[in-house]
Amino acid sequence: MENLKILIVEDDININNMIKEALCKEGYEVEQAFHGLEGVEKFVKYNYNMVILDIMMPVMDGIEAMGRIRQKSKVPIIILSAKGEDSDKIIGLGMGADDYIVKPFSVPELIARVKSNIRRSIYYNEREANIKDKVYKYGNVEFNLNNYIVLKEGKELAMSIYDRGKGIEKSQISQIFNRLYTQEKSRNRKLQGSGLGLTIVKKLVEGMNGSIEVQSIPYDKTSFIITLPKAN
Repeated sequence: MENLKILIVEDDININNMIKEALCKEGYEVEQAFHGLEGVEKFVKYNYNMVILDIMMPVMDGIEAMGRIRQKSKVPIIILSAKGEDSDKIIGLGMGADDYIVKPFSVPELIARVKSNIRRSIYYNEREANIKDKVYKYGNVEFNLNNYIVLKEGKELAMSIYDRGKGIEKSQISQIFNRLYTQEKSRNRKLQGSGLGLTIVKKLVEGMNGSIEVQSIPYDKTSFIITLPKAN
């Protein structure tokens, strides 16, 4: 758990120190605050992977402190509280906490919940990052799957798709995007549908304000040149 930093916001010095000692033994880096306002001020200045937050504190209570933290971050928050009624848990979780532990509590259970919440947070952060940052580079060519563009040396390229089969007769090019288009393969009139997939591609390309051009050499190849506008 190296480099994972946890902020404990608890006004009871003994409980605060006990939690700190247990977390440090697990390899976490720990900061302490002893009332809600101090906790918020530290959170604004530094990056934390988790906040352990008491509810009943002087200067600023835990609910208000959690609200201010939630305005800036989705960091996991575990509430510690002597209030164990279901209504109290519902309020705490509803205000933005990820977990709720009633005092008195078991330290091993607290550690287990810390690990579970941090593990879940890391998984979702990585998943979100992978979704947002789908950019792959090969030499000077960059494939950006966020915006569906291809760049070479920083300049956007048109994308071409080539059919390696026999080319389409020029007289048939205007028909290939028809949904039920079929092409006569030989004198025995074996037909193979080819229009539905191309129809879908054309609709998708046009939906992104792009264009699709067909270049065909009969009995050689057909090129579909798809050009998409630059993403804003």
